[in-house]
Amino acid sequence: MRTRRRGFTLIELLVVIAIIGILAAMVFPVFARARESARKAVCLSNVKNIALAIQMYLADNNDTLPPTESRPEVQEWFNTWGDINWPDDEFECLEMPSVANPYLTWVVCLDEYIKNRDVWRCPSSASPTGSPSCR
Repeated sequence: MRTRRRGFTLIELLVVIAIIGILAAMVFPVFARARESARKAVCLSNVKNIALAIQMYLADNNDTLPPTESRPEVQEWFNTWGDINWPDDEFECLEMPSVANPYLTWVVCLDEYIKNRDVWRCPSSASPTGSPSCR
């Protein structure tokens, strides 16, 4: 009598691999949606923290907003700052106009109320830091 070898045939292995591939193809989009949903939750939490910081700032400063830059060259610099295509490998620092007061930005004015500057970063941003910044 002939004994049969124990083990899997090539067809059985290929069928199992195909089934695993099909299951993985169904599961990966679910993970991507869950990741984006988590990013949305983080973004909403960041917006809430910024809004609370603004409310605390207003309460401490007689319901007045932080001062702003009114000089046109400074406004132009701040308006174009976010439109720059930043390289992925290394960020370059932009020269702020010499007349600009760096302390008249929302980020600096609200530092006392927001202890972590990560709330200003978008979790879905393509840049590694979430926003352009100087190193």
